Amino acid sequence: MSTDIEDTRKRLSDQMMDEGVLKLWSHDLDSVNHGGQPWAYTVGRTMNGWPELLVTGLDESASHRLLNELAEVIVHPDFPRTTSVGRVAFVLAETGFLHAAYAVFGPNFSALQIIWEGEGVQPLHLAGGTILTDPYGGGEVPC
Repeated sequence: MSTDIEDTRKRLSDQMMDEGVLKLWSHDLDSVNHGGQPWAYTVGRTMNGWPELLVTGLDESASHRLLNELAEVIVHPDFPRTTSVGRVAFVLAETGFLHAAYAVFGPNFSALQIIWEGEGVQPLHLAGGTILTDPYGGGEVPC
């Protein structure tokens, strides 16, 4: 007998194998964790041993464009880069709300938040350079 999480894991894994790195976007105006701002993240970079990527504050088109651009690129917090949305930097992000990545990989993944320059809201966690609380335990970024 299959559970909902097993069905979700299989569906996402199959989609990831067919399409490569998945990009998921959400905009919940009532989100306390994201200050009502849109956010997007990848699922699949973990297959290459790389952290998943998270971005907040960009519309759906810009989020997908940026995540597509960086999907197969090795990035590191010590090395900002120029992208389609301008200069970006990377900070360690907790993984707690990256539900699709958790469904596929369990707690065995890490994430970096993309910080883009320019005007706009990019919510960060009050504890520092992380954005999310982590009910799954988190870990070090393998860079």
